[in-house]
Amino acid sequence: MALALNACKPEDQVNFTGVITFDHPDQETLVADGVTTLPIPVKIESGADPDKRTVTFTTDLGTFTNNTNTITIVAGTDNKATAYLKSVAQGTATIKATVSTFSITKTVLCTFSNVLFFANAATETLTADNYSLLKITGHINPGTDVALCRNRDRQRIGAAVGHSTIAC
Repeated sequence: MALALNACKPEDQVNFTGVITFDHPDQETLVADGVTTLPIPVKIESGADPDKRTVTFTTDLGTFTNNTNTITIVAGTDNKATAYLKSVAQGTATIKATVSTFSITKTVLCTFSNVLFFANAATETLTADNYSLLKITGHINPGTDVALCRNRDRQRIGAAVGHSTIAC
């Protein structure tokens, strides 16, 4: 009976770089409006075994398009998997992408860039006849200071949002 043992030498280091990488490893920015999404693409090692093509993404701020903080994507034939992040909160999201036992992380800065934006932002017309009405729908990002203006009869006559004044 013969027993052969192989030992690793210092020069026999295993290289794990390239198992999984972010397409954009630097910090990115996302508008925290709950609608805008930021693609987070990763690339896995070319020729990965079928059972090592599943990438799990996690975030500690915001959610992915499945409305949870974790999503699992199987890499395509191009060896890429992309998750889409969205957020309604400001802050720094740490994104972790894991394939098999290998993980990488990056950060995304979530900010409120537009304090107020209008849902019907197209050009609207209103007949000036003292009877016609025009409904304008606006979205104020969470965390924005809003002051309502009222006349002495307590009727709302306007609103101040950030540095803008809106007549009501």
